This record gives sequence, C-alpha cells and structure tokens, in this order.
Amino acid sequence: VWESDLAKVEPFVTGMGERMAYTVAVDDVPAAPTDCESVSLWSADNGKTSVAWMVASGWNKEPPAPVLPEGPVLEALGVTVVFGGRIALYDVDLVVQQGEVLGLIGANGAGKSTLLAAVSGFVPVDLGSVRLLGQDVTHAPAHARARLGMGRVFQDARLFDDLTVRESVLVALEAGEQSELVPSMLTLPPARRMERHKQALAAEQIDLLGLGDYADTQVRVLSTGTRRVVELACLLAQNARVLLLDEPTAGLAQREAEAFAPLLLKVRRELEATMVLIEHDIPLVMSLSDRVQCLSAGRTLALGTPEQVRSDPQVIAAYLGTDDRAILRSGALG
Repeated sequence: VWESDLAKVEPFVTGMGERMAYTVAVDDVPAAPTDCESVSLWSADNGKTSVAWMVASGWNKEPPAPVLPEGPVLEALGVTVVFGGRIALYDVDLVVQQGEVLGLIGANGAGKSTLLAAVSGFVPVDLGSVRLLGQDVTHAPAHARARLGMGRVFQDARLFDDLTVRESVLVALEAGEQSELVPSMLTLPPARRMERHKQALAAEQIDLLGLGDYADTQVRVLSTGTRRVVELACLLAQNARVLLLDEPTAGLAQREAEAFAPLLLKVRRELEATMVLIEHDIPLVMSLSDRVQCLSAGRTLALGTPEQVRSDPQVIAAYLGTDDRAILRSGALG
C-alpha cells in the first residue's frame, strides 16, 4: 500500500475487491504507487480539485477463466423469424457444444444468415428462445451478447480503413478494458501501464493469427483475405469465444481460402473456441466441422456428422444437386 502522510479515506468494496483511496492536491501529485489501478478527479468539500489513487494489489493480474455452464454454450430452440408476410425461419434449432465446430450449409435464401442474425441479436426472434453460456438472451441486444462472449464475422469485413492492423486490435481491446479519460490525458503511470498491457495483448493476437507482417499497415490496403483475419483478431481481442462466421472465405483467392481453414483450427485448439460456420465451400466446411446442419426454405433439412449429411439424399437433391462433379467434390460418394 502506498506510504503517505495523507488522510486515508474509508475503504470501499467493489466487484474488483477492496480498494483504498487517498486524496492529494493536484499540484502535489507524487509518483503513482506500483499497484495503483486508476485515478479520478473530483471537487472536494473545500473546493479544491483532488486526486484519488485507487489501490488494489494484484489488479493487473489476468482474470480467472470463466466457469462454463454444463450443457451447450449456444442453444437456440424453435426459432421462427418473420419478415412482413414471409417466414424466413420456422421452428429451427441450433445447439452447439463447447469447442465444437458446427457447419451450416444450404442454398442462397435458405435462412443461414438470418439464423446467425437471430442468435446474435441483429434480428428479433418472433418465436423460440436463445441461450448463450447458460443465460437467456432471447431479447438481449447484440452488444449484450457480445459482452458475454459472442462474436460475429460478417460476409464483408467491417473495419476502420484508416487504422493500422495494430490500432484496429487495440480499439477492439477497449471493449473489454476501457481506458480512463483523465489518467490518459495526464499520461499518469496507471494509464501508461494499461497502455503497455494492451499493446502486449494486441501483439499476442497479431502473432496468433500470423499478422505480424501487416501490424503497422493500414487496413484499406490489405487484401480481402487479410481483412477477414484482422476482423477475426478483433473479435478474439474482445474475448469472443463463441464465433459466428458468415462465409469467411467468400471472395477470397484460392490460396487465401486454403490458408483460412488451418487458421480456424488453430484458434479452436489454442483458445477452445466454439464456432458456427456458414460456407458454400463444401470441402472446407466438411473438413472443419464436427457436425453439419443443412437448411432449406427456412427449415432444418438434415443434421449429423459431415459424412451423414453429405450422403443424405434430401441434401443431395436440395443443395448439392445431382451433378456427378458436384457430388464427387463434396465427397458424398467417397
């Protein structure tokens, strides 16, 4: 604890644990204690502006790993979505276990993207329920689900073009650990310490996804495939562990698409991430997925292992087609 002759304010308790506060006139601000977390300004009873160091030993230690509930990490049951008079989804279930990769396939207009939009909070659910990590989020907004650990990759990477890759990841980190205005403006030690911490976290994400060569490159000049990887890095920086990937290889060059699958497997392995993957690249989705779910006209047509689904006569007729080349490419005939 900071040794000081200043008056000690009553300790107070928050979710972070017990903290101690000390006050001192701004003109007399000393160096911050080594275990100081933050600083705040307010007007004291005597009218002088004062500073309080919020001291909490061990504040900068890594938080404990979240305790995952038993059962599915994502469970959407009986989901029905209606747009005007058109039923986009009808009584669809989507159940994903911890660490599982679930592939979603189906023709254009089958309801795949609508299903992801419904479970992620971008489209309201007319009937049914959605549970994320054991919590009912049926009527929760998208940002609330994101705070719980859900992240979505859209068909077009949504990034700030003027930022570099490193800056993009740092912005994403702000969602979890917001910088405080006053310490940052005054470049006080807590702010500098927090900035170093975030720089280190950003470097970890960049290294994990192999973006080191592009770390200081503006997003606007990156290829479509690299932008997709940057978007994935931003989601991971926000501590997203349930990833909804909407055609992540769409528009990618063949080499980029082939490199994306090992990258997703690496994320799954090292972060124990759970994924729902929409893809029209059948060999890719079949090789990545533990289970595959095929939608047709807003309903579930088939659900099972990749081998079961790609051999299902209804899937072949409704999606893969009867062209021998398409069937052979999917592996349905061996």
